[in-house]
Amino acid sequence: MLYQTPLFVPSQPYWTFYAWCLVYEWAAGIREVVSFQGDVGTVTTMSAIIGQLSVPLNAALVANKIAMVFLGSVYYVTYVIIAVTIVAMGYTLISRGRIESLNLFELNRIVGHVWVGRPLLILRSVTA
Repeated sequence: MLYQTPLFVPSQPYWTFYAWCLVYEWAAGIREVVSFQGDVGTVTTMSAIIGQLSVPLNAALVANKIAMVFLGSVYYVTYVIIAVTIVAMGYTLISRGRIESLNLFELNRIVGHVWVGRPLLILRSVTA
């Protein structure tokens, strides 16, 4: 048999303090709350206090994770530049070549600073 009691009952004012303590522990992630809903009714249960688990950081994986972040930023910058270049080429085809063609040589610089931003460009050049 499962012991059940409502948390906030106006007829039991002394229990309110402990009810707020339980709600705080649930909000802080110290306890878990699960609601089982069936055909006959609903049972909401609260777990016992769950101990915190700490996992030490592996120093060998830090460099690997940083390299993956750098690789992701290089991919992002490259894909944005390719996408904007495709849009510019599409616009060139739609306008039947009536553009200032020398501006296409500035595309990498403009796209990099406007759509990507200087910090990611610096990160990309550092990784190169």
